[in-house]
Amino acid sequence: MANGRAAAELHLEEKQRAEYLAAINRQKARELELALERKTQELKEAELKFTTAFGISPVGIWIARPDGHVEFANEVYRNWSGLGDEDNLDNWVDKVHPDDLVAVQAQFRLCFQTKVKHEFRFLTGETDESGVPAVRWIEGIAQAAVGPNIDPETGELEILFATGALTDVTLRKHAEAFQARRADDNLAMRRQLEDFVDYASHEHRTPLFGMGMAIQSLKDHLQPLKSSQEASQLQAVESALHDADIVSLCISHMQRLADDILLLSKLDRDMLVMAMAPCQPIQIARDVAKMVIAAERDVEYALNTSPQYDKLVEWISIDPQRVAQVLLNLVNNSIKFTRNRPSRKIKIYLDASLTKPPSSYPEFRQDETVATTTTELQGSDPVVLIVSVEDNGIGMEKAEAKKLFQRFQ
Repeated sequence: MANGRAAAELHLEEKQRAEYLAAINRQKARELELALERKTQELKEAELKFTTAFGISPVGIWIARPDGHVEFANEVYRNWSGLGDEDNLDNWVDKVHPDDLVAVQAQFRLCFQTKVKHEFRFLTGETDESGVPAVRWIEGIAQAAVGPNIDPETGELEILFATGALTDVTLRKHAEAFQARRADDNLAMRRQLEDFVDYASHEHRTPLFGMGMAIQSLKDHLQPLKSSQEASQLQAVESALHDADIVSLCISHMQRLADDILLLSKLDRDMLVMAMAPCQPIQIARDVAKMVIAAERDVEYALNTSPQYDKLVEWISIDPQRVAQVLLNLVNNSIKFTRNRPSRKIKIYLDASLTKPPSSYPEFRQDETVATTTTELQGSDPVVLIVSVEDNGIGMEKAEAKKLFQRFQ
């Protein structure tokens, strides 16, 4: 009887243990079920967040598998590519402009290896007035996403997918094309204007040449009268010859201006050649002074040279027209800014140096933007010519001096 009671008690304990384990298993199963429901809900919410974000995104977004199959594209992507909701996303290649297709396919394959950025055109399915297919310009950027696992075939990190974003840059492309056309039109108009100015300058020299010949003829007729006229009329003849010299120099200056316009055109086209010639700088300075200062009766004028100039310079190889042009500009400024002074003083000073920049002029600086000409310093005794013009005008402040070599300042 004792054995029967023990067996019954043992059976009861095993039954209770089984029921306890079954209850625990049911509880764990319920917990797992709840956890699965929670994760499923989280995944649904995450998917909803991404699809909502992709849906309102102003850019086109796509996702493709490693085999190249496009498995997702947002609404913007479909609109730009012309693919409908029921169309196969892999048909995007049919919507790319034929001229861009090869390059786009190469970039699509490359994006599974590295980050890429590329511009191409989608066909819109419409045509413009001339029958040319209308396009939408796209700037695309794409990159692959890698997982933690190693691909056994390649030994590299496993490629999970590639994703890309597309931006519509049609307006920018149209603006760039418009600007390019404007630039071409402006260049053509500029060339036409330059050609007209060149033509006008060339024709301008013809009457100047005739005027110069007439003045020279007048001087030839007046010159013999200097010895045959009475003393009372001799001064008038000399004054007329002096005025004729000034007119001749002014005509020469106008001819140089016409030449300068032609030279500026050559300079703009990289065709300018310096016309080097042996000359005496002091004679250039005298001619400029005679042409400009002589007409100003109230100007006290002086032309001086330094001992170094007298030692180093007699004849020098320079472009006399360019030197005269610079000196004439400086002297004209002196005349202009001393016009209302009680007394007017203008001094031209010539100096020379064997160094560049001159060591005796510490305020000089070497301008690296000025190219050295091929004909510079080719003589056996190279020398640097320094020309300065000094006046008692109103002067200028340092801030104004900074604008001195700016155009039209």
